[in-house]
Amino acid sequence: RNAIGTAIPGDIITFSVTGTIILTSGQLTIPVNLTINGPGASLLTINGSGLGRIFDINPGLVVSISDLTVTNGSVATDGGGIRNQGSLTLTNVIVSSNTATTAGSRGGGIMNLGVLTVNNSQINTNTAKRDGGGIYSDNGTTLNLDKVIVSGNSTSDAGGRGGGIALFSWET
Repeated sequence: RNAIGTAIPGDIITFSVTGTIILTSGQLTIPVNLTINGPGASLLTINGSGLGRIFDINPGLVVSISDLTVTNGSVATDGGGIRNQGSLTLTNVIVSSNTATTAGSRGGGIMNLGVLTVNNSQINTNTAKRDGGGIYSDNGTTLNLDKVIVSGNSTSDAGGRGGGIALFSWET
């Protein structure tokens, strides 16, 4: 949390620890362009303890996260594991067991409101009440997936759409 809070634009944060980091005081808000590197998705887990979202990417930022697991994030609104409002690249990341819990909520694993690129990753066992159990990508956004396993995600509201991925666009 301190490394993210004191980062300057373009910094690279590299984790030298393995195991599980348990968040007890809320989400990690990314305030600047940043790269976060873990030692491997099977070696480092960031666990939200069901107390909030894991990562919140501020609008207009360019962020890259690699080689870690994001799990047990939970929010009443959208984006249980990650809410992206900038340009986010996930590489070798597991996003699993995150929830968006209230009626109408979207993006149990990831809520994309910007540009999201996911490479060599897994999006699994996430749940949203309304739409996009795994990933919800809103109107006017960009979603790029390459070698991504999306499995076991769900929506729980009657009429919920996109257990794995929900992409929404409409004309005005």
